[in-house]
Amino acid sequence: MKLDTDAAQRALAGLGDRLGSDAAAVARGVIRYAVAQMSHALRLVTLRRGYDPRDFAFVAYGGAGPLHAALLARELGITRTIIPPGPGHFSAFGMLAGPLRADAVRTVVGPLDGTDLTAAFAQAQRAALDELGAGSEDGAEATEITRYAELRYQGQEHTLEVPVPEDGSPAERGEWLRQLRNSFDRRCLEAYAFQLEVPLEVVSVRVSASAPVPAFTWPSDDAAGGAGPSGSSRRVDFDTHGGVLDVPVIGRAGLGTGRCDGPCVVEEPAATTLVLPAQAVSRDEMGNLVIEEQP
Repeated sequence: MKLDTDAAQRALAGLGDRLGSDAAAVARGVIRYAVAQMSHALRLVTLRRGYDPRDFAFVAYGGAGPLHAALLARELGITRTIIPPGPGHFSAFGMLAGPLRADAVRTVVGPLDGTDLTAAFAQAQRAALDELGAGSEDGAEATEITRYAELRYQGQEHTLEVPVPEDGSPAERGEWLRQLRNSFDRRCLEAYAFQLEVPLEVVSVRVSASAPVPAFTWPSDDAAGGAGPSGSSRRVDFDTHGGVLDVPVIGRAGLGTGRCDGPCVVEEPAATTLVLPAQAVSRDEMGNLVIEEQP
């Protein structure tokens, strides 16, 4: 599908007339709003959970993820952004490369220390294995079984999921319960920054059964048609990060093992990566694009 820039200009100009602005200013506003919404979502899973995003690298994928990644990283103070190979197909690749998995949940509501979870876990495990097709002619053989419980403090509404170790002997039940209690208290402290000295309730149990799939490799950028239009240029509006500039357009494979100082655009099938002024992009030994802020 070829993008119709004239149609985009007309749509933005029409909106600009209603707002008393022009198409370019409206486009900048759209981008600023999108970045603000995405950065808010990222803060919900970092700062509000006690993690400083500046301590992490930012991995961006999807068809549009690499286009916004540099802006989001700068907004959050992240200095290193990683774009994996084939970002536009990355989720599909994960579906193919990841292990087959089936999950089953059983509701069991009651006090943790007074509820026998063994039968519920057994039912959930049978259901997960049946869904995976374990034991059938065309099914996959499960190699890993993991168990989880949804727990909460007595009187609370919301739950937290914690991993559950295998049951021991009846004599070891006390230690088993202490492990669950410690795991839940840690999760609660991480998620909500508090712990309570009240009994725990169990709400449900979950069993996850997984089986490996045959290994395969991702094709090189050249084989995937990632050379792109290296040597061309494009006019890009960087807004507050540098204004309107003519920047080079580089094919992902054309970057090789070298480095390009921003601003620039890296193109490949199904994705475009934007590199801002005062950033640089390189390709590591695994084919990832690495965007870093420059001093």
